[in-house]
Amino acid sequence: SWGVDFIKVDDISRPYHKAEIEGYAKAIKHCGRKIVLSLSPGATPLSEASHVIKYANMWRLADDFWDNWNALKAMFPLAAEWAPYAGYGHWPNLDMIPIGKLSLQGPVGPERYSHFTEAEKRTLITLWCITRSPLILGGNLPDNSSGDLALETNREVLEVDQRGIDSRQLYNKDGAVVWVSRMPEKKIWNVAFFNLEDSALVVGLPFAELGMRGEVSVRDLWKRKNLGNFKRQYQQRVPPHGSAMLCLKE
Repeated sequence: SWGVDFIKVDDISRPYHKAEIEGYAKAIKHCGRKIVLSLSPGATPLSEASHVIKYANMWRLADDFWDNWNALKAMFPLAAEWAPYAGYGHWPNLDMIPIGKLSLQGPVGPERYSHFTEAEKRTLITLWCITRSPLILGGNLPDNSSGDLALETNREVLEVDQRGIDSRQLYNKDGAVVWVSRMPEKKIWNVAFFNLEDSALVVGLPFAELGMRGEVSVRDLWKRKNLGNFKRQYQQRVPPHGSAMLCLKE
């Protein structure tokens, strides 16, 4: 036995090679070992959703993703349309996280630190976690800055990715985007605010959207800080290209 736990098959999702995917899944099933099957690159056709969730564990939604704001913005509609198909054992994959030192030896552009701003880095990880995407770091870890390491190791934010359920986009309007997911415990919600515009926006959420009628406590997961108790709604100013990750408890 080679002790393999993860198989990534490239050039198989677009065009979508149905018979080959079934072949890989069958081989894994009969090898006597649990192995994650990852399909790459995208865009995996949404029309094949019922097939891919049956035969693969994760699949790409787009072509290779790099440190470009327009590419990050393009992930929002893809994540929204694939959200209903995420579940235990089958996960839409938004691709690697291009944060830190990238392109060593120059495979894609010059060797560099990520072009994302600090706000954009946080937005990237917030989106990946609220949508429950697999988290695969694309930077060279020995060259990580302390700030990047803090982004990648915030336990409260990572818990949203690992334990959240029923993730979905509530709205995307005029550059303001709100996503939610639930925790297995009753009356605990994860809420992500995003600002896709080039100037600051006030983004908010009426608690009735989540069936919350009483007083609600709000915690900022990035800051690891309780913000207080609120009635009816919560809103806050979000910087350009920025985000917030919140935990709401009734």
